[in-house]
Amino acid sequence: MSNDQIKSGDETILWDYLDSCGVEFRKTRAELLKQYGSRESGWAKDFNYCEINSKTPFISNLAHPLAFQYSSQTDLNACPEDFVGYIRDFSDEEKNYSLALQQLQNIFGKGCDVSASNARSLKWNFGQANITITIFPQKENHFPGTNNRHKYVPGSETECSIRVTPAWRCPVSAKEYGWIEDYIPHEFSKPDYLNGNSVSAAYRPHYNISNLTRDWPDKVPQRECGFCFTHDKKAVLRITDPSFVDILPLSWVTSISRQSMLPAKGGGQGSLSLAFKPSGLDGIRQHSFCILQHENPHEFNDIAIKIAEELNLPLSENEFYNA
Repeated sequence: MSNDQIKSGDETILWDYLDSCGVEFRKTRAELLKQYGSRESGWAKDFNYCEINSKTPFISNLAHPLAFQYSSQTDLNACPEDFVGYIRDFSDEEKNYSLALQQLQNIFGKGCDVSASNARSLKWNFGQANITITIFPQKENHFPGTNNRHKYVPGSETECSIRVTPAWRCPVSAKEYGWIEDYIPHEFSKPDYLNGNSVSAAYRPHYNISNLTRDWPDKVPQRECGFCFTHDKKAVLRITDPSFVDILPLSWVTSISRQSMLPAKGGGQGSLSLAFKPSGLDGIRQHSFCILQHENPHEFNDIAIKIAEELNLPLSENEFYNA
């Protein structure tokens, strides 16, 4: 099948291939680390690799097996978001690129050119999943100074990188299924906050798959985009695409955050997010879970106060100019 014919929902094409190679992408980082161990990057502090020594190489000529990268700030209870590999057979990046390209085209067909100004990249899309190969041609990359990675990793200056993003979603649990069935949009959840004038994730080329994402169950009628707090106040559900639902445990949430970007050189925007600790863990930097966005910077001034009161959580407010 030509890659430009692959449509949403075809992640199984990549998943089946990963399964055939023995790449266990459905396991958590902690499970994979226990099974395969890890190594330091050798060029950056607190930056490590876990190499998946699968029964079959993802493609030939890889300098090391596919691996995921992590640091002390990574949630090890979640599955890896992507895996990386490198081809460094030649001191010519074009030859390394050709080695990767030929193999992947034989397996998956033609990819899509996503090159940038100083990088050549080709991408194979499988629904929300993808594979990307990239080189940085030396003739287009002349920068002063040194690059630690080039200094300590032989062949990295002319390597071809391969990034595999499975976009795996954990199955919906029985508890989550009940929450989804009972979904009723919150009183402050309005279609206007997810319309074409907003910058909602619903209008990005690819959905932002994370360990919070679940596929919408086939047997549950679709709900309108928005968010809700579950009736037992155990989780918040967010829908920005009819195919998916993001489920965040409220026990992980530490505060409410209102951001108002005031128009200046660029336009304005307002957003309301929940700050949370991944997996509820201390020691990991907090992440943000956006539930409302709008082009009016002050759209959520009053709503933010009311939601903070509803959840009995502190509210932080930040206003700044789009400079």
